[in-house]
Amino acid sequence: MAKVKLPAGPHELTAEWLTEALRSTGTISSSCVKSFASEIIGEGAGLIGQLVRVTPHYDSREPRAPRSLIGKFPAEVPENREIGNVFRLYEREVRFYEEIASEVELRTPRRYYSAMDIDRGDYILLLEDLAPARLGDQITGCSVAEAELALRELAKFHATWWDSPRLGELDWMPFFNDAAIVQSVKDSFKYYWPPFQERFRTILPSYIAEIAETFPEDVAGIMDRLTLPPRTIIHGDYRLDNLFFGQAGGVDTLAAIDWQISARGRGVFDVAYFIAGSLPFKEREARDVAEHALHVQRSEEKHPEESTDHQRNSSVGARDVARLEDA
Repeated sequence: MAKVKLPAGPHELTAEWLTEALRSTGTISSSCVKSFASEIIGEGAGLIGQLVRVTPHYDSREPRAPRSLIGKFPAEVPENREIGNVFRLYEREVRFYEEIASEVELRTPRRYYSAMDIDRGDYILLLEDLAPARLGDQITGCSVAEAELALRELAKFHATWWDSPRLGELDWMPFFNDAAIVQSVKDSFKYYWPPFQERFRTILPSYIAEIAETFPEDVAGIMDRLTLPPRTIIHGDYRLDNLFFGQAGGVDTLAAIDWQISARGRGVFDVAYFIAGSLPFKEREARDVAEHALHVQRSEEKHPEESTDHQRNSSVGARDVARLEDA
């Protein structure tokens, strides 16, 4: 399908195109998509992509043919699409599913088809529909048992790429302290901090205000430390809204989605980011050190040679991120 124009969005999908796409990856072999139903499940001003659930109707039965799938496209909002192109978010996610997803223990949606036309800025992913698994809710939070599951699975993922020589080959994936990413963090903080401070000034701990005063100057150093060896691949947005909880054969399962901002850096960022944004504060305060220790232990099972200095430095990084997330 390399010479076939990619659909720019859900509105350009056709039964013929879906048939050719699914056949190109062996997802279907003899059947054809004769028609399909579609439902937009994610778009708008705050999203960097468009999500659509597609229900294909085939002309004949085929055991492996998906009953439904998720299509992911660049954002329809021009400003959001530009962000995705500038930071190579769409390319990053497509390449993750093509080159990495099948090699790690952390479950991700099966890729049915993917393609990109970088010159035109067109990208598409056709992915497994994880329903009826339950999507997490960052506002509601999660139980300690769910947090442990999420971190155990995350540790398996980090361990696979822990200080791997292959990290140097992923030139399409930035390091966590990439200059553009650092500047983006600074700009976002300067934009969002004043209204946040105004809204929550009566309950903000004094140390948060102290951190905020110097954060724009400190962020580069923090991100440098979170890029020091030992490195791995980090998800970058590992939170409940990107995790699906399910069961298979009586065993709890977890799958992670949304790999647009994956990067090369210290896995402890994902750990601190998850704990700070997913567990209620009282539970988090009592358990964050234990959860971090669990993650390090699981990663170290495959890499016992890593020094305690690395663990200690990672703990410092976790505290930096977690304290900021408490705001």
